Amino acid sequence: MSKRRDPDWFVKWFIYIFMIAFGLSMWLAASVYAKTTWDEYIKQEVVGDKTVWYDNSILITAPYRALDPAGVEISIYDRAPGIVDYTKLTLVIDENPTPCCATFEFWNMVPHIMTNVRVNAYTDLRVLSENNYNAIRYNKQYIKAAGGCSAPPVLTSDQPFGTINLIQTNGWTKIKIWHPNFSGMQFDQLTRTEIPAEYIEHVQMIVDEQLVWEYNGSIGIAQDVFFMMPIHTEGKHVIVHARDNLGNEFTYDNID
Repeated sequence: MSKRRDPDWFVKWFIYIFMIAFGLSMWLAASVYAKTTWDEYIKQEVVGDKTVWYDNSILITAPYRALDPAGVEISIYDRAPGIVDYTKLTLVIDENPTPCCATFEFWNMVPHIMTNVRVNAYTDLRVLSENNYNAIRYNKQYIKAAGGCSAPPVLTSDQPFGTINLIQTNGWTKIKIWHPNFSGMQFDQLTRTEIPAEYIEHVQMIVDEQLVWEYNGSIGIAQDVFFMMPIHTEGKHVIVHARDNLGNEFTYDNID
């Protein structure tokens, strides 16, 4: 006598197979969604095939939602134990037109910098830290801001173009550079014509004849940019050299 087959077996197997297929499709969709701009091409451009280790001892301080995307104030700081002779911090703003926004190099000083940048879309801010042993670590923080690279320029000061000021207080030194830092994505509000890119791309600070800090960057920095670092410079000879992408050079010397 043959066993009687459950009449609902086909429905049960169909549901079972459907659930497996649905779960697999959701997993594949999540995998695709999780693939970020960083994974797609930025990592290869910035570090190539080098291994990059996640490390939350790299501290990124930035607003979760920026009120002014054209001038977002941030702080990046490698607080890992032990200070090496040389540290390089690379700031990557994943969804900016030029993601590799800036590099900051520190010689015999704490790798900590405060500055103001442009943020063009909701994105991760990513900071990579590299020392003189070529070990690369990173941390990231998500920020909500949009339109910072195309925001129209505003008149913030009557200081002459290229003026550099140095403020020294409580063991910190702040370099302020008056420069429009045009991104090349902005338009003149009167003529409706595109404003060509013109931005500070290189800055050096020399203290008592020694290079202690250097910046190299692109359109990601804000108008009238500032750089603030925990270095004591009062009573010392300080020279700041800056150059923009058009070759204009500006210098501050507290002795001249």
